[in-house]
Amino acid sequence: AVPAPPGRPAPPALLRLPRVAAPLCRGFSELPPLTLADIKDRVLYVLKLYDKIDPEKLTAESHFMKDLGLDSLDQVEIIMAMEDEFG
Repeated sequence: AVPAPPGRPAPPALLRLPRVAAPLCRGFSELPPLTLADIKDRVLYVLKLYDKIDPEKLTAESHFMKDLGLDSLDQVEIIMAMEDEFG
């Protein structure tokens, strides 16, 4: 099993990976983690590309229905666009 990093508790037994699998899992996290500002910028970028949203009305605090006039189908489309953006 892979030991926990210094200062962190050991993961539960079901989450521990054998040494052979550990290098495979680490390969997916080579990019630095996104900051909250990075996430906010990417979310606003995707929303500005959506044709039913007026970019002038869009803020981080905008309500989809009350402020932007979107319906539930628009929200589903936006969620799908977010999945495409963030993977």
